[in-house]
Amino acid sequence: MDTAAPQPTDDPVFHLLEQARQLILRLTAYIDSIFERLGTAQPSNALLRKLTAYALVPAESALRRVVLILAAHQPLPERPKPRALPAPAKPRSGTFSSQNPRAPVFNMREPQPRPKSDFLAPGEMPRIRLLTDDVLRAPAQSPAPRDLSASFTRRLMALHAALNDPHAVAARWLRHHFATRVPKGCPLSPHRIPGHRKTLPEDDRNTLRSLTDLVLTYFATDTS
Repeated sequence: MDTAAPQPTDDPVFHLLEQARQLILRLTAYIDSIFERLGTAQPSNALLRKLTAYALVPAESALRRVVLILAAHQPLPERPKPRALPAPAKPRSGTFSSQNPRAPVFNMREPQPRPKSDFLAPGEMPRIRLLTDDVLRAPAQSPAPRDLSASFTRRLMALHAALNDPHAVAARWLRHHFATRVPKGCPLSPHRIPGHRKTLPEDDRNTLRSLTDLVLTYFATDTS
């Protein structure tokens, strides 16, 4: 966000974007300070969950709204022309190089409400099994805890990369948004702001709310 062109400080949009930038920088600096204190120690899943809920998610939420505001001020990309036949897919190589892993991409999509339906997927069907003595006496087996460090690290890396060049993220989102004949809906959650918690200072909560209100003036969404 430091590469943006200078704007007059009396511009309310610029002022709001600067507030968002300071909020994101404080949250990412807090996360970085925790890892500096840990040193080479492996963070526990409980710590990663708290950092995700209280720092990473609010930072992602603020940056996601900043990107959408920047996208609203960029020229619209040309709509794709219909093609008679799809381009032939290139054959995949059978080898995968772990030395050049794919860089994590900042997620612009927030959880959306699921449409209500009476249909149950096969995985949601209740399972009925015979209650034999072996089943009743068998000890309960808890699944092994999933290590959250890899996914947390990728999300943090994506956040830092997007923060360094939000205009490029906005341009990429616009291309994806208008990749079809009918533009996709607003990616924000229609019912709640992720990371908008009472533990955040009131000024930061107001910043998230103001960012959301401004985005919704650019990209109408159905909140029913």
